[in-house]
Amino acid sequence: MTTAQSGWRTASPEDLEGLALGNFGHFTSMQVRGGRARGFAKHLERLAVSSEELFGRSVPEEGVRNAVVGALAGRRDASIRVTVFGGNPDLVVWASADEPAEAGGPLRLMTVAHVRPAPHVKHTGTFAQTYYGRKARAEGFNDALFATEKGLVSETAIANVGFWDGAAVVWPEAPQLPGITMALIREGLEGKGVPQTRRPVGLGEIRSFHGMFACNSLGISAVEGLDGRPLPVDEGLMELVNGALESRDWEDIEAV
Repeated sequence: MTTAQSGWRTASPEDLEGLALGNFGHFTSMQVRGGRARGFAKHLERLAVSSEELFGRSVPEEGVRNAVVGALAGRRDASIRVTVFGGNPDLVVWASADEPAEAGGPLRLMTVAHVRPAPHVKHTGTFAQTYYGRKARAEGFNDALFATEKGLVSETAIANVGFWDGAAVVWPEAPQLPGITMALIREGLEGKGVPQTRRPVGLGEIRSFHGMFACNSLGISAVEGLDGRPLPVDEGLMELVNGALESRDWEDIEAV
C-alpha cells in the first residue's frame, strides 16, 4: 500500500477494513509479463484521471510504480489490480499468487438491461457486475451483455465488445467503460489501416454482423452465442484484432 504522502508499505488489517467499509474508489487491472505491462502508461493515466474526479487530487506515478513493484515481490509475471480509495488518496495493490490469467475460449452471453453508474469510471461499485455475471454463469452462460433500456449494446460485465460488419470493426456507442485493451486494439487497427467506426448498435442488429468479440485485460475472446442462440465466429476477425493488440508494446513498470 502507498499514499500520496508516503512510500510503499504492506497494508495493515485496518487499511483493508477501511477499503472494504468505504467502498468508494476506483481501480485498474493489468497483466504483467517479464516485468512489463501492455498499455501501462494508459493504466497510470486512468488512475490519475479517476482520482482527480473522485478525490480532487491525483496519485503520483512514482507511487503507483513502486507499489506495483513491491506487490510483485520479485515475480516477473502476475495479474495485478491497483485500487485507489480514501482521501489521501491511498493505493492497495493485489498481485495474484497463481499463474497469470489469460482470455478463455469463445463466449456465450446473456442479455441484461443494465447501465453501470458513472460507467466511464472503473469504480469499486461492482455489485451489479458481479451479480449479473454470476447469474449468467448459473444459467449456463459465460458472462452478461449489458444493454440500455432502449436496447443499445454497451459492454459485458467485465469487458468491452466489438463487431465486424464485413468491412470495418464496429464499436458500440453507449454508456460504457473506455477499456484500455479496447484502446490498444483501436490504435493497432489504425496503424494497420483497418476501417473502424463507433455508433449505436441495437440488440436486434447483432445477428447481422459477421462476428463479435469481447476484450479486457485478459485478452480477446470470440463471442459464439447470445441468449442461447449461436453467433458466427469469424476467424479472420479474431486474427485481425489479436494482431492489432499484439502490435502494441509491453511497457516497463519500473521507471527507466
